[in-house]
Amino acid sequence: MKKSGFSMLLLLICVSMLSVMPVSAARKKSRYDLQFSDLKVNKKKLKAGEKCEISMKVKNKGTGKIQRLTVTYQGPKRQYYDVLLKYKKKSKRWTGNFTVNKGMEKGIWKIWCVTADKNYDEEYHYSCYNKNLDKLITPGADFSKGNIQISGTKADYKKPKIRWNNLKTWNEQVTAKGGIINCRLKVTDNSGISFVRIIFAKRPEEGKKLIPDISIIMKYNKKTGYYEGSSTQGKGKYLVAGITAADLFGNEIFYYNSQCESYGYYQPENSIRKDLSDLSVSLGISEDDIPQETEKQTESEREPIAKPRKTDVFVNKRSPETSEYDYAVVIDKVVYQYRMETDDYAVVAFDENNGNMEDGRKVKVRAEILGRPVTEVTLHGEFDPPQGRVHLILPESVRKIQIDECTFKAITFPSTFTKKNSKSIVSECTIGKIYLAGKSVYTGNIYQISGLKTIKLPSKLKYIKAGFLKGSTDLEKISIPNQVRTIGKEAFAGCRNLKIYIPATVKNIGKNAFGKGDGCVKKIYCVKNSAAYKYAKKNNIPYKTVSIKE
Repeated sequence: MKKSGFSMLLLLICVSMLSVMPVSAARKKSRYDLQFSDLKVNKKKLKAGEKCEISMKVKNKGTGKIQRLTVTYQGPKRQYYDVLLKYKKKSKRWTGNFTVNKGMEKGIWKIWCVTADKNYDEEYHYSCYNKNLDKLITPGADFSKGNIQISGTKADYKKPKIRWNNLKTWNEQVTAKGGIINCRLKVTDNSGISFVRIIFAKRPEEGKKLIPDISIIMKYNKKTGYYEGSSTQGKGKYLVAGITAADLFGNEIFYYNSQCESYGYYQPENSIRKDLSDLSVSLGISEDDIPQETEKQTESEREPIAKPRKTDVFVNKRSPETSEYDYAVVIDKVVYQYRMETDDYAVVAFDENNGNMEDGRKVKVRAEILGRPVTEVTLHGEFDPPQGRVHLILPESVRKIQIDECTFKAITFPSTFTKKNSKSIVSECTIGKIYLAGKSVYTGNIYQISGLKTIKLPSKLKYIKAGFLKGSTDLEKISIPNQVRTIGKEAFAGCRNLKIYIPATVKNIGKNAFGKGDGCVKKIYCVKNSAAYKYAKKNNIPYKTVSIKE
């Protein structure tokens, strides 16, 4: 009787504990728990311009409601393509169309994943992956019935183009507590744009690292032709940490703000360094410190200091959209634009409306125009580059250089290009020869150069910057001078045809300085037991020992 009473008491205690047990102790359901069935493709073989219908049944055992489904296809090599599915009540199926673009890869396209409510800020969405492509990724499902074979196309791997002269950031509704960050830019691509993202970061307090955590997904405005976005933030100064754009095939380009390195945030993998310091936005600070919008001013508002005549305004007649540079003078086919805010000139284009420059011609940029210095060279291959392979010679007055996707026979850089804290960048160009100033201690920021077989480095050089000549696949031969002490990370990564001599004086070699795998240099020539020798052995890079050069 006593034993029975004790058992009853224990049972009552257990029941009472269960009654007060919090709901959180039970297993909480996730927002999505998808099950896929009856996947159908109404046409398995397609050519350029053709399309097929993709449909499937989807059941969600989670707590959320599916707003949209995105099927991401993976091409035979490296392309991706998104198909948006919409729910049809009549058939109770999610349905969408796969349209073949002429820029797609030939071969078998397979479903890589299906995503619920996809957002390009990479938050708050659920993906189920094709277990036939990777059995380790979960959740997974069999999507093999969705395979499509494409023929009659030519793969387009070109990345989207960002029109830098149309990029603008500004503040709005600023109060003592904060305000709104606004931004806009133009992005173009032959296949169409999948998404454009600008990432901002609040400038940190001294001693703390910068965290790029403000992601703005830009929306296309048909009326203005711009991708536009905004974000409400608290008091502080905000930097553009990076800009990303991707086309419909997953060809993605990512620019990283080199200014961020001052705050302990370093270049992400596969990104391109670019000085974006002019795009910072201040919120909730004194009126005098708040940067204003950089819209063009009317003639009456402009200060007439060294202002060129109106007849000198340069208009590019070759461009179907007509590029125009206000208050610019053209001298020997070089377009110099006056900038009132800094009271100086910048080289912004080449005037070849009346014929191209002949190959090999030496183009000496002037140090001053109308008594004002020429301090910047900004040339983009998409807008008015030289059509002939000229030898560009830059003066010492130039403090900032931004050149990309242009072709030159040669470039002679000023000593300002190779200063320690130089923000100048030359990337994705075809250049036959590069001449750095003879007394340079640092290399400049030069990346992904085509056509360059070799380069003679200055004898007084001591530091080779991170990423110097990274991805320059045509590079065949370089001899590092004896004064060099440091080679930065990824300096020659991707230079797979390069044979490089490294003296024993080099003591510090950064991570992946000579690449890895298929992207490593062809051979390192080094002194036995030197830092380069040990690095080559440790990283399985082909090497050959040589005697010490005088």
